[in-house]
Amino acid sequence: MKIRMTWSLAVGSFGGVLLAGVITGGCSDRHAAPKQDTRGGIARQVSAAAAQPQYAPAVAPLPGALDYLSAYAGRNAAQAGLWTTRPLHERLVAMLGVEYERFIAQMPAGKLVSDSGIFYVAGHTERGVAAIVIDPRADSIYAIEQDTGGRREYLERSHKPPLPGAVRDLLVSIPLR
Repeated sequence: MKIRMTWSLAVGSFGGVLLAGVITGGCSDRHAAPKQDTRGGIARQVSAAAAQPQYAPAVAPLPGALDYLSAYAGRNAAQAGLWTTRPLHERLVAMLGVEYERFIAQMPAGKLVSDSGIFYVAGHTERGVAAIVIDPRADSIYAIEQDTGGRREYLERSHKPPLPGAVRDLLVSIPLR
C-alpha cells in the first residue's frame, strides 16, 4: 500500500499562514516475490499473502530449558518416557507437525547419548536411519530421517545443532539416490 502526503500552503486575508495536509492511499496491483516458509521444519515456497504470519512469533531460546535431558543420558529414550517429557514433547510436536506420530513410532529403540554437551538418539529404522539431535546450549532441536527415497530434515530454530560423529557416520551408511 502506498501512502502519499500532499501539503498546501496558503496565506489568508487575515495575514496568517495556513498549512494543510491531505493523506491519500492506494493499493498496488504488483505482487511481492514468493517467500520461504519453514513452519513444521519443511521449507516451501508460499505467496506473499500467505507469508503474513497469523501466529505469534517464535519464542526466543530459553537457556537451560533442555538441561534436564542429562538425567536421561544413557537410558533407552522410549522406555524412559523421554518423548513425553516437557518441554521436549511440545517442541517436537510443533516441529514435526503431522509427522510427529509417524516419526516417533519409527524412531529406533536407542539410548539418549551425550556427546560434548549435545544429546542425540539415533539408529536404524525399518527403511533407513533416523536421529533426533538436541543442543541445550543453543536451545535447538533437529530431527532427520534418511532412506533410499531421500532425506527429510526438521529444524526447530534457525540454528542447526552440530551433528555428533556417530550421527554423521549413520547418515553416510545409507546411500541417497
